Amino acid sequence: MLKNIFLALLAFSPLAVAFHAAANPIDLFSHQCITYAPKINGHHFSTQKTYTPSVYQLKLTQFDQHLLGLNNLKDRLLYYRSLNLSSQQRQLLLQCQIHISDSLNQLINTHADFLKSPVLSQVPLRYQNAANTLLKQRLTQQQVQQKSSRLVAQTIYQQAFKQYKAIIKINDIACQLNNKARLSTTQDVARYLMFQPLSRCRKPVWLQYQLRTKQDNLASLEYLWDHFNHDAKKSGFQNDTDLQLAKISLTKQQALAFINAKSQHLSTEQTVTPWNMASALHQNKANSPHLHNPVNIDSHAFVLSAIDALTEIGLRFELIPTDEHKQNRQSHFELAQPFVYRIWHKSRLLGQLDVFINDNITKPQGSLIRKTIIGQQYGQWVISLPTKELTGTNQRKFISLLSQSMTSLAQAHWLYTTSVQEQSQLSFGIGKLWLESYLHHNTRLYNDSGIYKQTRQFKQSWQLYRAQLAIEFYSLKRLDWQSPEYQQFQQAMADSFYDIFGEKWIDASESLFTFGSLASQRALIILPQWQQALATLITKQHRRGLTNQQIFDLLIINSSGKSVSQQLSVLLHGKTDTNTLIRRIANAN
Repeated sequence: MLKNIFLALLAFSPLAVAFHAAANPIDLFSHQCITYAPKINGHHFSTQKTYTPSVYQLKLTQFDQHLLGLNNLKDRLLYYRSLNLSSQQRQLLLQCQIHISDSLNQLINTHADFLKSPVLSQVPLRYQNAANTLLKQRLTQQQVQQKSSRLVAQTIYQQAFKQYKAIIKINDIACQLNNKARLSTTQDVARYLMFQPLSRCRKPVWLQYQLRTKQDNLASLEYLWDHFNHDAKKSGFQNDTDLQLAKISLTKQQALAFINAKSQHLSTEQTVTPWNMASALHQNKANSPHLHNPVNIDSHAFVLSAIDALTEIGLRFELIPTDEHKQNRQSHFELAQPFVYRIWHKSRLLGQLDVFINDNITKPQGSLIRKTIIGQQYGQWVISLPTKELTGTNQRKFISLLSQSMTSLAQAHWLYTTSVQEQSQLSFGIGKLWLESYLHHNTRLYNDSGIYKQTRQFKQSWQLYRAQLAIEFYSLKRLDWQSPEYQQFQQAMADSFYDIFGEKWIDASESLFTFGSLASQRALIILPQWQQALATLITKQHRRGLTNQQIFDLLIINSSGKSVSQQLSVLLHGKTDTNTLIRRIANAN
């Protein structure tokens, strides 16, 4: 089994692909993915045996290891799907995805009785969670069809935003730019919103563009609402909102209290409305050009600056020399080959980071290659940087990717299955955002205060509004567009829009049809904002005497396996229950 995993990892490593440059890496990966078939000895996980808790715990670990090859393929598949691919390559990857899904489903179904062993309740919680997570992936033929229908509906809903068909007509001559009465492309709309000086003209154009998918997506949204709420009730929840928020230990009331706390703060900072954002940014730059001249930083120097900052909190970067690389670390940036770092924390190997300097990209890119599973494999990340000097935007993008990669490598798991659970994602996000803030303050990052702050504030406001929209929408008792309950929802969203943006929009609930994440993330749209608020609390209100290295060890390395609530109780003064945290966030604002 371990041999199969090793071969899979070797075949899909970036260096292995480079050595086989004659072969198309997508074709090579797809072929090996489709032919990969892990074999499990059914007798080894027999349901006829009576296991002690310790033996059953070992067996669960071994079962998770047998699935590791398929899960590694799944991670690698996500990496390839992020690339710019032809339709033929996407079809090959789709076949790979189907093969992985079918193989995992078959293995889990075959060993379902083993995963439901009576002794399960006697093993540590992480093993119970792993077994239950796997069991939830079991699909009957009817469920396969239902899942397929859901995926089709989600895909149709999200694809509609990428296919711009509508033509916006501007009948008011006073609102026309250069006597142009029709806007037929996304670029036309963007230019109009940027250069049209009148807000009253921008608003209807923005609304028409945002609602371009309403008619196409109405049926899909009705189906998804019904499907998600039906599944939630089968799981013992009143609605899908309650189900999703429970994954991150929030109730609907707590989520709305958090949104309200953040919204009150934003409303005091003159948040720009969505239809005025492009114009405001353009005016900001035009009025103060000296504040927005990009301060570019050499890619080499900036990377080394970030590495030095990470060294200060206990990480060690071991440069791995190759025949193409000299010992001088500065020289590695000047070569086409990647430079490879092994990342250490004290005596523990966290994983590997491969950094490429790429002439063919204009902004930093990064991807997980494999996750760190204790005792099985160390993690690997790849980050690519443009050869040219990094602009302020690219500096922040690189810091975000580096923070994500370091947190990913540091937060190892005993089981792959537990690494994909929502609580793990909550912990990961808080750690990543704290580390990102630390690097912002300890590198040569250019802080262009004007446009960057204005854009960040707008994104935060818009994300909070969308989170409330999703929370309220998926908690409706029934979906009837003409019902009194829906009319109350419409009024609530109009009030919320006014509270956040300071302008009236009676039909603000129509925002339901303006973003694809309503169909995928639903109430968990709130997660990034919740993570950011907690990370900021840790940065600004951590216990006196704690060093950055101690915070890093407690929050990200987390060798004792503390839960998020346990971590917060150690890092912060006073009470750290959810209601208290929300009040602290409100007061901090």
